[in-house]
Amino acid sequence: MVAGSVFGPFLDGNSHKVVQVVRFGKDTVGNARASHILIRWDDESEASKKVAKEKAKKILADIKGGADFAAKAREFGTDGTASQGGDLGWFSSGQMVKPFEEAVFSAKKTGVLNDVVETQFGYHIIDVTGVADYTTYTVATIEIVIAPSDETQNTAYVKAQTFASNVSGVDDFNERAKAEKLMVMNAENLKTVDRRVNDLGDARAMITWLYRDAKIGKVSDVFDLDTDYAVAVMTSKTEEGVRSFDDVKDEIKPAVLNQVKGKKIIETLSTQKGTLDEMAKAFGSDAIVASSSDLKLNSNTLPSVGLDPVAVGKIFSLEPGKRSEPFAGENGVLVAELQNKTVAPAVGDYTMFKNQLLQGLNGRAAYSISEALKEGSRIEDKRYKYF
Repeated sequence: MVAGSVFGPFLDGNSHKVVQVVRFGKDTVGNARASHILIRWDDESEASKKVAKEKAKKILADIKGGADFAAKAREFGTDGTASQGGDLGWFSSGQMVKPFEEAVFSAKKTGVLNDVVETQFGYHIIDVTGVADYTTYTVATIEIVIAPSDETQNTAYVKAQTFASNVSGVDDFNERAKAEKLMVMNAENLKTVDRRVNDLGDARAMITWLYRDAKIGKVSDVFDLDTDYAVAVMTSKTEEGVRSFDDVKDEIKPAVLNQVKGKKIIETLSTQKGTLDEMAKAFGSDAIVASSSDLKLNSNTLPSVGLDPVAVGKIFSLEPGKRSEPFAGENGVLVAELQNKTVAPAVGDYTMFKNQLLQGLNGRAAYSISEALKEGSRIEDKRYKYF
C-alpha cells in the first residue's frame, strides 16, 4: 500500500464509502494484538506463586508441543478472556500492565513467547498474534449514507396507515398481511418493562400501547420505530397466576423430550462396562471422552460439556478413583471418574466472608424495605403504561 491508494467503493454499515490513503506517519503510541492464558496464584506466598508458575510452564510446554492455544485458554484461563480462547484483541501501548506490555511490544514476530510473564495478576502465557505497529494513516473518505428518501418514507407510512385502518381482528390481520406480502412477526411473553419487540428498534411505544389501550384483536395505529413503520395486534393475554398447559406446552416440550432421552441414555450406559473409552466406543459416535486437570468447585463448567453446575457438584462428591453412575446434567448424560481431588485447607477466620455477606445484605436492605412497604400497602406500580 502506498500513498494515493484508493479503496472502494465498499459497503460499511448503512453507507457506501471510498477511502484514499493520503500519507503515512509514525507515532509514539503503537498497537499490538495478543492472546493470553492467565494463571493466578492462590495467595501472595512464595510457595503459592511457585505452584502457579510451574503450572503455567507446564501448559506452555504442552502448547509448544502442539496443543491448541485457544483450547488451553478455555480450559485453564482464569480471567474473562478464557471463553474467547484468551484473545485480547488489539490494544495500544499504555493499556496493559508494564511487564505484559514490554513482552508483547518487544516481540519481533507473531507466535507464542518462549517463557511465561509475571505481572501483579499472575503468570501469563502469551501468544502474540499481531506485532507492534507504530504506523499512522491519514485518509480521506467519501461517504454516502444509504437512507430512504422522503418520498419512500411517505409511501411506506401511507401503506402502513391504510393497512391499519382496513383490518379488524387477528385473523383478518394475518390474511391481509399475507395477501399484501407484508412481514408478520410473532412476539411472545412481552413484559411491562420490555423495550424491544423481536428485531424492531426501540419499541417502547408499542409495549405501553399493549398494556394501556390494547385488547385481544384490537389493531394499533402506525408506530414510527426509527427505520421501521409497524402495526400491531394483540393476539392473547396471560392473566396473573398459573399458566394453562396449552400456554406452556411448546415451551416445556424440549425439556420433557430431553428428560425422556436422558433416561434412555442412562439405561443404555448403565449396561456398559470397562473403561470410559470402551463405554464411549460401545455407545456410539455421539459419545465423547474429555478430561479436565484443573476443575474448581466454583467453575460451573466442564471441557466439551459447557455450563453444567450439576455435573461439577456430582464430580466433587466422588472420592479419588471412583466413578459415578450415569446421570443427566444440564447438557447431556455424563459418567464422571475422579482421578484426584485436592481438599481445600480449613479456613481459620471467616471474618472476611462474614463482612462480605453483611455488605451484600446491607446493600439490599433499602430495596427490601421498599418492596415490603409496597406489598403491605398493596401499591401496584403502573408507570409502565406511560413510560
